[in-house]
Amino acid sequence: MQLNLAEILKDIADKDYDRIRYIREALANEAVREALVEQLLTNPDIMVYYHCYEVLEAASLQSPELFYRYWEQIEGLLKHQNSYHRNAGLAILANLSRVEEEGRAEGIIDEYMNFLVDKKLLTACYCADNCVKILMNKPQLEDKILSHLLNFESTCPYPDKQKGLLAAHIIESLDAVYDISSKQAEILSFARRHAGSVSPKTRKLVKQFLNKHHDAIAP
Repeated sequence: MQLNLAEILKDIADKDYDRIRYIREALANEAVREALVEQLLTNPDIMVYYHCYEVLEAASLQSPELFYRYWEQIEGLLKHQNSYHRNAGLAILANLSRVEEEGRAEGIIDEYMNFLVDKKLLTACYCADNCVKILMNKPQLEDKILSHLLNFESTCPYPDKQKGLLAAHIIESLDAVYDISSKQAEILSFARRHAGSVSPKTRKLVKQFLNKHHDAIAP
């Protein structure tokens, strides 16, 4: 189905837009991909740019090779003053790292991991959630990525409750890479450190993690 820009903007600005349809369109139609990226980058309407992000994140996870050409534009979002745009950059770049072969992931990894101390907690969580995709796609970056995750407390600017919530995201990400990691002992040590977190969610995740990896703690 052919869509023009006016139709795309009208559809995607609707809070009940058809996300699945637009994911399919983005995968099948270069013109739609171009329009979605452009609107993510430039449209001031949150309903438009956030829905464009939702579509692009899902589509780029499925077929990153179709979106790699936009790496530089997406990387530019990391410097955006709006945290939603920074979040979009973190998520989509992680997806694109699967097909990146020019050293671009290595080139941005320090900047990327510094978002663990972003002024917005949600952005820090996006970093924690997505950086392990880069680790799985680029194993040579394991040391840098895990160094930031396992030592986030030393630079974390958040109050204890928020720090505990961020630790929960980190635990979930570490669980995803534990079996392939060369730093399992360090990961277990990190988990144990957070067994008494102020966050009930984090305490629950730690207990599940340690049980799963045969290192149960006393209740």
